[in-house]
Amino acid sequence: MLSTLLRGPEAWDGLVELFKRPWFLALDVVLVVGLLLHGLSGLHAALVGSGLVVGRQRALYLALMIIGALVALVAAVRILT
Repeated sequence: MLSTLLRGPEAWDGLVELFKRPWFLALDVVLVVGLLLHGLSGLHAALVGSGLVVGRQRALYLALMIIGALVALVAAVRILT
């Protein structure tokens, strides 16, 4: 990105236009969903591994997935609009 700035305003404007295309924004949503899944899965593994929620693994998993889905939905709306 910095090298694009060195090439002038026209090059920067072209890069910004690329970033605003729908397919590029959809890739941003995919990235956010992937980060959420990875992070929430790690949190699940840490809580279960530490013995805090051994008997409630399914409930924890469902709660984390609901939270993740809501955060992903908000992120998708903000990215795509």
